[in-house]
Amino acid sequence: MDNPIRLELIPDFDDMNWTHLRGPGTTMTLLELPDLLMRKITPFIRTLIDKRIQRLIFEQSRLPLVNVDDRLESLAVYARNPEYMVQNLELAAWWLEYQRIRSVCRPTVIYKNPHTIWHCPDCLQEVQLDRDLCTNPGCVSWDKIFQCTGETRFRPVVIRCGITTS
Repeated sequence: MDNPIRLELIPDFDDMNWTHLRGPGTTMTLLELPDLLMRKITPFIRTLIDKRIQRLIFEQSRLPLVNVDDRLESLAVYARNPEYMVQNLELAAWWLEYQRIRSVCRPTVIYKNPHTIWHCPDCLQEVQLDRDLCTNPGCVSWDKIFQCTGETRFRPVVIRCGITTS
């Protein structure tokens, strides 16, 4: 993702699971995140709910400040370990973008087959519609998928000059 990272959190005071995460062009609830990623950010969202925060906007360009109900405040006020939370909020923003890119390419009722490829959000490599990840073994998307889901995936093997590397 070359664009600056921006993520908006809108806590739901009645049911934390309905907290909304908004990225450019997409919105998800907390329940729609992979379990591992959801567990990583749930304590932070619980803090926002306890403090009755209606909206928090995380922008990488403003760190260490975040926009809390239209006021700039330090992220450290809401997170015990701000560096860890920054990593998790960046992962959540990446996940939203990754899912948005992939969902735009999936056939729908309106568009029977709008695209046959999508582009990896990190290396921009073309990816076939039926694949979850690019075939670039050096792409950071492989690591981000693992950090979001905990699923180990085997990277493609590249053979150069008779030497096998992975």
